[in-house]
Amino acid sequence: MAWFVHRIAADGPGPGLGFRHYTGLVWPPGARVIRSANSHGGFHGDGEYFLVVEVDDAIIKEWLAGRAPWGEWTQGPVPGSIGTYTRFGGPGVSYGGPMNGRQQYHGDEELVQLLGSDQVWYAARERGDDHLRWHNGDLLIIDGRSRRVWLSAWDF
Repeated sequence: MAWFVHRIAADGPGPGLGFRHYTGLVWPPGARVIRSANSHGGFHGDGEYFLVVEVDDAIIKEWLAGRAPWGEWTQGPVPGSIGTYTRFGGPGVSYGGPMNGRQQYHGDEELVQLLGSDQVWYAARERGDDHLRWHNGDLLIIDGRSRRVWLSAWDF
């Protein structure tokens, strides 16, 4: 059943339907899609729906002044236990470091900079059980510097 819901959300009339389905936020007028895709499929429906969109400063200010879709906005960096599930169409990232050393993201440079930044704001929702932490989840990131909004919804 999850696969069917993801297909409807991503294949509707334009990116606004998927965005609203996952976040509850209204698709902003003038938003420009940078990239999007949905890799859900196959027997189990595993994959990631993602959307990267550019919005104007007024939308960013409005969203950050309000309640986040799944709780409160949190200032970055995004925890490694969450960010490693996102790919946004690229090779993705790993998270770690030396024993007793600084933990950080490694891999796709764009995602390393985004997920590891203390200048972004994010909201995350876990959609799974306690046995497989963050196995299924949603992540919404606002990067005010680039005026980009990053949405990832994954099921693995």
